[in-house]
Amino acid sequence: MILNDKYIIFLHKRYLKNKKLIKTLENKGIITIEFNKYIDNIKKKLLRNQPTLLFDNIHYPSVNILYIHLVDNSYYNYMIYNEKYIDYHQDILFITSIKLGAKKINYLFEKNKITLTKQYNLIENNLIDYKRGFYNYEINNQSKLEYNDININLKNLVYKRQDLKVLKLEYNIKSENITDFIYSILLILFEFKLINNFEKYTNISFNNNYTIEFYSDIELINYDQFIKIKNSNNITNVINYIYSLTDRKLLDTYIQNNSYSEFESISKKFNNTNEIIEWIDNNLTKNKEQLFTINQRNNYIKQIKNINIELDNIETDIMYEISNIADTNRELELLISENNNQIKNIYSEIENKNNIVNILHRDFSDNKLNEMDFDIQANHILEEINKFKDTCIKLSTNILENENKIEINNKLISNLYNKIKQIKQEKQKELDILNNKLIDETNFEYN
Repeated sequence: MILNDKYIIFLHKRYLKNKKLIKTLENKGIITIEFNKYIDNIKKKLLRNQPTLLFDNIHYPSVNILYIHLVDNSYYNYMIYNEKYIDYHQDILFITSIKLGAKKINYLFEKNKITLTKQYNLIENNLIDYKRGFYNYEINNQSKLEYNDININLKNLVYKRQDLKVLKLEYNIKSENITDFIYSILLILFEFKLINNFEKYTNISFNNNYTIEFYSDIELINYDQFIKIKNSNNITNVINYIYSLTDRKLLDTYIQNNSYSEFESISKKFNNTNEIIEWIDNNLTKNKEQLFTINQRNNYIKQIKNINIELDNIETDIMYEISNIADTNRELELLISENNNQIKNIYSEIENKNNIVNILHRDFSDNKLNEMDFDIQANHILEEINKFKDTCIKLSTNILENENKIEINNKLISNLYNKIKQIKQEKQKELDILNNKLIDETNFEYN
């Protein structure tokens, strides 16, 4: 429905009726969605186990927050988007580099904190040393790996490494330049009273530079002896090597249950030792007499999965409740702000009325006003002043009540966060028990 929309803001229904607001946001390329209607729709989808969008990694978004699409079904709020953007692209770069035979990745992180006109740099030096950098790299073949079209730079990196056999490459990842755009959106939200106390916007941008060193073909061959065996083009040597990595009886049983030609065909597809070990793990099992069964292990895995799903659903429901309470607090804060402004205006009116009374006193003292007229006018003004004071008392009472509500809501939010923490701790104990059982069974299998 909205998977391809870059910017999204969820608003309450009353704000969606403001045509000027909606038009202003649409002109900025922002999609506006009714908050409560969307939440109701999400609840139905979750009950049916249907896929949904994620906002800051949870199912339920917050209201009046600008979300930016990163990848697939994931959106992040404007305050953390740049960091997630960099993390995502860096992960893909590292995974791609490892698959292309990376030996080392040196990188320099430049982190810029921008607040309107101020800017300073934080430099961080890091080094990653990859000792197993040959995973899907093929020495004698040209480009076989397929990658998402992230950007032209990554495609160039794959080409230079796989086709041109380059041993050292420079790579750069920059965060999106959206500071001014986000600032303009926040001003709009502030102008239409969707956010309050907005004075400045601070944005973190990143400019990361990477130097990637790759293993040479000779190093890869020396590192994984199977590569040398594969390059000999002798299928018998390949099969003997596979036998050396597992129990011969298990492999013989697999061949008997399938066929030698099928096994030979599979053997020709292996590129490195890791792939062979992975295939062995997935396809060769020991006898039931060794007290290990796949069903038992799968049962543990299923229980672990169910607990994680249950935990995710509980956390999602509680976060939705927290989001609603936070929205209520924001509305109460707006009411408090409006009441304070009203009180300020009323006190200004009272001051004006008192000035008028002082003028009447002076005119009466100077015999410019007789006593009857003075009493009539002064009493009328004093009545107005008393009404103003009564209104201020009511407004002050409203402010106190709303502040108390906010305090109660904050305690409730704190309790809900503690509830999440407590539930996670309880569920983690269950997960630890199941994981230990799973590890025990797995260790037994390989012993």
